[in-house]
Amino acid sequence: MRTNLKRLVGASVVTSAMLAVGMVSPASAQATRTQFTGTETVTFTGPPARQWVSDGITHLRGVPIDSTLSGDLNGAFTIEANINVNASGDGSLYGTFTFTSGEVTWTGHFGGTLSGGLVTVHFTGQGSDGSTLVASGVDSSPGVSTDTGFIVYPNG
Repeated sequence: MRTNLKRLVGASVVTSAMLAVGMVSPASAQATRTQFTGTETVTFTGPPARQWVSDGITHLRGVPIDSTLSGDLNGAFTIEANINVNASGDGSLYGTFTFTSGEVTWTGHFGGTLSGGLVTVHFTGQGSDGSTLVASGVDSSPGVSTDTGFIVYPNG
């Protein structure tokens, strides 16, 4: 316990000294957050890599999907989805994505649910510029969703 307190005090003194001589500015330590909303339109681009049915559930693996996002943030997704769905259109999905907007590409994972064939999904990705994309999407109709989220830029 005493060692941890000494380390904490030592780190605090070093940080204060760096601030005093201008090596680190308080602004550079603050992350900025930019919110966005957009409409995502999904296109299935091919058959799944694997599929099977067991106990009334259709399992799809490696489903290739492309989609576009337009709104406050514009860009294109390349998605590989894994889907488990029953005859009523209820189930789950998860997978990986790449999203490119301008000069930045985010790669990450997503997961969500299907209800009556409509998707609700949450996704998080790491940007090529060090930023983090966090968002969710809710289908308004099959293949069309409203995505809302934010991008965190770690150094402002």
